[in-house]
Amino acid sequence: EKRYRSLIENLPEAVYSCKLDEILTTIHMTDNVEKITGYTGEDFISDRIQILDLIHPGDIQKFREQVDKAIHDHGTFQVTYRIKTRNSEIRWVENMGEVVMLDEGQSFLIGFWHDITERIEAGQTLEKNLKLLEAIVENSHSAIFVKDLDYRYIMVNRRWEMVTGHGREEVLGKRLAEFARGDV
Repeated sequence: EKRYRSLIENLPEAVYSCKLDEILTTIHMTDNVEKITGYTGEDFISDRIQILDLIHPGDIQKFREQVDKAIHDHGTFQVTYRIKTRNSEIRWVENMGEVVMLDEGQSFLIGFWHDITERIEAGQTLEKNLKLLEAIVENSHSAIFVKDLDYRYIMVNRRWEMVTGHGREEVLGKRLAEFARGDV
């Protein structure tokens, strides 16, 4: 038991167990939850804060649906959502859990939170940068195209369409010889 507890307490994730009541009353919460939420495990266990209190209002329904499905199926769930930390910062967590049924008829939820904020923010930055690059390429005065390793067109800009007289819908996914028979 001592080794098990040490393992759980040293995971980067916050591990919890809670009752399957209306507010998901916390039974156990590892102290590393403080790194993610700003609240200690004791804050949860003593009911100073509830798991549901942290979930962003825009994500609570998604969370409830996944947990309700796991309860109904006596199975597992995995859901990604935003939480509001003690200092009002928005963080993203991936929550994986399972409904556990005991022989005595009791049931509870066990799970963990993994902070994925950096991954989400990196994805958002990448998406923003790709949109910027797309706008630059699309509005360039130069004819720009990209081909894959099989020499198939995978991107052409507006200027390329104007210069060649071919629309992107007729060339994307094709090699030059497949659409420019008399043009070459």
